[in-house]
Amino acid sequence: SKNFWGGDAIVGSHLPLAVGVALGMKMQRRDSVVMVFFGDGATNGGEFYESLNFAQLWKLPVIFVCENNLYAMGTPLEVHSSVTEIYRKACAFDMKAERVDGNDVLVMRDAALRAEAAREPDPVPTGPARKPTQ
Repeated sequence: SKNFWGGDAIVGSHLPLAVGVALGMKMQRRDSVVMVFFGDGATNGGEFYESLNFAQLWKLPVIFVCENNLYAMGTPLEVHSSVTEIYRKACAFDMKAERVDGNDVLVMRDAALRAEAAREPDPVPTGPARKPTQ
């Protein structure tokens, strides 16, 4: 009822869940957006890249918010990531991304509103037609 899907103990494993929820909302033609929050350490796992790829491929209503605190489980950012400007990782998927001051609630609000407004109407995804196998 609160539209909160909770977290997971495995770093980054909630990202595919968020994308799945966004896919379901799109298929149901709901005018909603998923916001998923994660840390910079999660951007090194396959779940991150798979989630961004699928979300962009299907134009899903999901906003990815990374809290970059410069450490992943105690490991400094420059040791665990070859790309230290985390928002640039989204460029590989032709996604709009920006770095904002996460300590300023008004800046964060404006960024979230820009991201939500950038959604474009897309058709509901359907699976490919399959040829019957013999």
